[in-house]
Amino acid sequence: MNRMAPVLSVDGLTVRYATKRGAATALRDVTLHLDKGANLGLVGESGCGKSTFLKAAMGVLAPNASIESGSIAFDGIDLARADSEAIRRRRWSGISMITQSALNALNPVHRVGNQIVEALMAHRPIARRAAVEQAKAMLALVGVDPRRFREYPHQFSSGMRQRAIIAMALILEPAVVLADEPSTSLDVIVQDQIFRRIRELQRRLGFSMLLVTHDLALVIENCARIAVMYAGAIVEEGPIAEVVTAPFHPYTLGLKNSLPRLDRDVDPIAIPGTPPDPVLPVVGCAFAARCPFAVRQCHELPPPMRNLGADHRAACHRAEEMPGLRRAAELFETWN
Repeated sequence: MNRMAPVLSVDGLTVRYATKRGAATALRDVTLHLDKGANLGLVGESGCGKSTFLKAAMGVLAPNASIESGSIAFDGIDLARADSEAIRRRRWSGISMITQSALNALNPVHRVGNQIVEALMAHRPIARRAAVEQAKAMLALVGVDPRRFREYPHQFSSGMRQRAIIAMALILEPAVVLADEPSTSLDVIVQDQIFRRIRELQRRLGFSMLLVTHDLALVIENCARIAVMYAGAIVEEGPIAEVVTAPFHPYTLGLKNSLPRLDRDVDPIAIPGTPPDPVLPVVGCAFAARCPFAVRQCHELPPPMRNLGADHRAACHRAEEMPGLRRAAELFETWN
């Protein structure tokens, strides 16, 4: 399959946190590529490493975190090894981020419009009057009345605050937008409005988006490709239709089971157990202890990432058997 050169390429990324209990591995040899103008969904349960991945790409990892190996290629440099000034120049103007908590992301004592203007003026040689006009135009694009430019965050509803964060993320017209659970605190109606607006802006501005969420349904609706993360590693990746219709990793099957289904009178099935302790070394497959299809090999040897289609890959020792196991994976008793 012929594909354009990716706008963001992450290869072999490993990130660890220094803790009182020892080094905790948050990301393990993560390889992920985001194509120009594309939407890629990164899915996994809480604590699997999604937010660490975003922070590494933005260059805002916590002081106790370190990139042990790997690269983050963007705009001709390796962000994993670049100096702080090179990263700062590309942050927001090249790679921007829509955070999951708009209330915390906006400064409560500054007017919303001024915060967008400051982001613009910090990266562009522009007069304040022109910056104000651009900020008002961007607020209008995301569905906020420009007349509310001088209001404070507490005067905005949750949906309006999230729109303001989107405006701030897009004001510099970045090539890549990292969306970290951008609608997690919103009701489903406002959530739909937010994503309709994002898709409209993407068609107009042409940016690529990495959508990070635990909500598989959100990715199905908004992305063409999906990467499934478990315990800090990518376990499956491919076109959304193929991965959701015919998964090759049991964890992806478990996520699919957790979705409510209108075509069948069955309750969602939860994956039993908990993810492995990130401080302890992983022996074999990290999902083996929770997997109903695990065999001895799964507990002893790490599964390699393998191509299972033209553009579909997964890391499972029993991937070739999965077509025969998918029906069993839909049964409650299989997981319990």
